[in-house]
Amino acid sequence: MDPRPGRRLTDWRWLIRYAVTNPKQALVYGAIAGVVIAVVTASFAIEAIPEWIGALVAGLALIAIAQKSIQRARLLWAANKQSTGSVTDGVVGVSGEAVAADDRRLTSKHMDKDCLAYESTSTRRTNQGQGSTSTKSVYQNVLPFFVDDGSGKVLVDASKGTVTLTPDQTDSSGSKNVKEGVIREGDRVSVYGEVERTSPETLEDESATSDAKTVITTGSKYGDVVVTDRSAKRVLAGQIVYGLAWIGIGGILIGIAIGSATGLVSIL
Repeated sequence: MDPRPGRRLTDWRWLIRYAVTNPKQALVYGAIAGVVIAVVTASFAIEAIPEWIGALVAGLALIAIAQKSIQRARLLWAANKQSTGSVTDGVVGVSGEAVAADDRRLTSKHMDKDCLAYESTSTRRTNQGQGSTSTKSVYQNVLPFFVDDGSGKVLVDASKGTVTLTPDQTDSSGSKNVKEGVIREGDRVSVYGEVERTSPETLEDESATSDAKTVITTGSKYGDVVVTDRSAKRVLAGQIVYGLAWIGIGGILIGIAIGSATGLVSIL
């Protein structure tokens, strides 16, 4: 799964899982972070390097990070709503009941519910002197499953996608707050992604058993397949706001860098 709003970036266990399952993307993100840290540090430590270089590189990096959210927004915008029994090639959106692809089930992180997919968010607040800090950890997992709207079933492989669910349960105890949403067999779900004509053996999860030849999954053109129990408009709005927020902050840093380079503003 790809990182969504920075909340996952503080969870080292999720980062390790992400690097193992998405080595190419992890290498890209790692390279961006490494370059930014190196340039920003050098710009403040080495007098020969202007400070505005660090601001410029950081701004460009934030805009690069925003591309994933913009890509998901493009996917949702471009998806052609279709019936599950007659999906055609291209970018599609389907809605219907979730149906298990085999006998396996996941156990959700906090509620211990048998499910086909889950998204759990744990927030822990720590008091530090006169202030406090909060740390969020996000866990999500999803099995291959079918979606059926009554016209036929289509297989979904979201092993390299994004799951965004409405919390079924919120539990607060002391400094810890937990929210968790799950997809169980029979739940209504919507999926947006690219269609592939394939066989079960080519799936990321080779243990999925099915005779399906059509799979909705992560593609090369629009990226992440999106699995959600929310409306497309709500998910689309969230991705646009998140992407524009990163672009806005990045734009401010680039503006400061340009202003500093031309002598209009001073970083220090």
